[in-house]
Amino acid sequence: MPKKDYYDDPAAPPANSLVVAGATVVRDDSGRVLMIERTDVEEGAR
Repeated sequence: MPKKDYYDDPAAPPANSLVVAGATVVRDDSGRVLMIERTDVEEGAR
């Protein structure tokens, strides 16, 4: 069953888990974007 996201929905079911997420862009002194490698899927984060 796919995950369904609810935002400010009074009819949403009660939460049963909490997923923390965040994003940032880090550049080096040359302006290049520094990437991370995800360990769960073994590829660069998008």
